[in-house]
Amino acid sequence: MQFYNNAEQLTCDDVLMVPRYSPIKTREGIDLSTKVGPLQLDIPIISANMDTVTGPKMFDAMRSIGGWGWLHRFEEDEVREKWAVAKYPITIGIGLKELELAKECINQGCNHICIDIAHGDSEHMIDTIKEVRRLSRDIVICAGNVCTEVGALRLVDAGIDIVKGGVGPGANCSTRSVTGHGYPQLSAIENIANALSFRKMNHVGLIADGGIRTSGDIVKYLAVGADAVMIGRLFAGTEETPAPIVPRNGSGLFKEYRGMASSSAQNSRPGKFSSRTPEGISTYIPYQGSVLTIIENLLGGIRSGLSYSGAFNIQELRENALFVRVTPLSLAESNTRG
Repeated sequence: MQFYNNAEQLTCDDVLMVPRYSPIKTREGIDLSTKVGPLQLDIPIISANMDTVTGPKMFDAMRSIGGWGWLHRFEEDEVREKWAVAKYPITIGIGLKELELAKECINQGCNHICIDIAHGDSEHMIDTIKEVRRLSRDIVICAGNVCTEVGALRLVDAGIDIVKGGVGPGANCSTRSVTGHGYPQLSAIENIANALSFRKMNHVGLIADGGIRTSGDIVKYLAVGADAVMIGRLFAGTEETPAPIVPRNGSGLFKEYRGMASSSAQNSRPGKFSSRTPEGISTYIPYQGSVLTIIENLLGGIRSGLSYSGAFNIQELRENALFVRVTPLSLAESNTRG
């Protein structure tokens, strides 16, 4: 049996951040702006490129508040070309057809592309990155997902600007239980961030993708080196997602939220029936109104988190962050018990 890393690898629930002396008198003065590769954002939040999360309406909402998003890739090519004409970033997969779409979209003026597959540390991904980079030296390329520092560095060496990190932590993702593969997300992000820093690749952005349940989780990911987090489930019940609002069993209004490797998502793709073993599930989330309300609540929690570490900005958070390991009983103690 071989071990990739003999040190204990951690999730958000394995640690707490220790409060530090704080000179902050008002949280309104805390700066949450961040640079994610070439992207300069006012807030460190990106909506997930999932077909029940980010379409044009969600992207517009995210940009209005200073965040970001990539539109999902499970739509007809003609629709994605129209998105490119409208200057939306798009998402592509791998293969000749997707490369042809990328070329057409770049010709139409698209200047941001996310190359997104479940196992990003693959020869298919490397080849696709190189081909897209040949199409344009200036286009911003985000790619993933990967969960190791060596995997991330392979993508950077191939030509990307932003790494999307995380394999299996998503709420509706079952990759870890189905395949036995994955990596504890907090350590995955920390390891990738450290590797990029060691290689003096601070110009490369890092997104922590998946597993965000609270604003406290976001603070922890930012503290270990993420430039931004990608959120799916927390946004899935909002007005701005592409999923329709549906009544269910007389218990209110809901929206569908599904993992991109779920059977529901696979079989809904244009002209395709998949026999692949699903690595995700589909659920329904109560309708929650505008995503802007949820984001404002998250930002309030993030600012509070920075203040507890005496940090006026994300860089100071990383410099001041102090973690402590916790037991399952400590985790239980951390949760509300009303």
